[in-house]
Amino acid sequence: MTAGLIFRVDDRLLHGSVVIGWGETIPVAEFLLADDEVSRDELVRELCLTCVPPEKKVQVLSIADSVAYLQATSHDEMMMVVIRGCADAVALYQSGIEFDQLNLGGIHFRENSRQLLPYIFLTAEDEKQLLYLREKGVELYCQDLPGNKRYSLEELLHE
Repeated sequence: MTAGLIFRVDDRLLHGSVVIGWGETIPVAEFLLADDEVSRDELVRELCLTCVPPEKKVQVLSIADSVAYLQATSHDEMMMVVIRGCADAVALYQSGIEFDQLNLGGIHFRENSRQLLPYIFLTAEDEKQLLYLREKGVELYCQDLPGNKRYSLEELLHE
């Protein structure tokens, strides 16, 4: 189901590091921003769409519509699915999108979060949600850009 798909948690959604850093290196043919809030906000949705070069496909859909889209779409070309947070990753997984890897690329400081890397801050709730995914067999890794070091989340949590 998830061959040809990269799942990334990034609270900044679509931005240069995602679109250029990942999109040009992999290369990603399509971006799917799975986010309930952005899918309902026409202005923010349009801003996200303008971040992606015209030669790349981009969709901005709710979590539920993203599930339907992913289930109905062949994945012949590389697609990156970008989600805002850990709760949305769990929602996708529990809705039948059973990915085997999850890239934690940017979860920034929030109240009651602890820093694991300069770009990864997790709350207790984030850790609980990620533990659920790990127990389902999902490999969880932190990597902001493809050329940078890849860290196992499990190793970071036990340091």
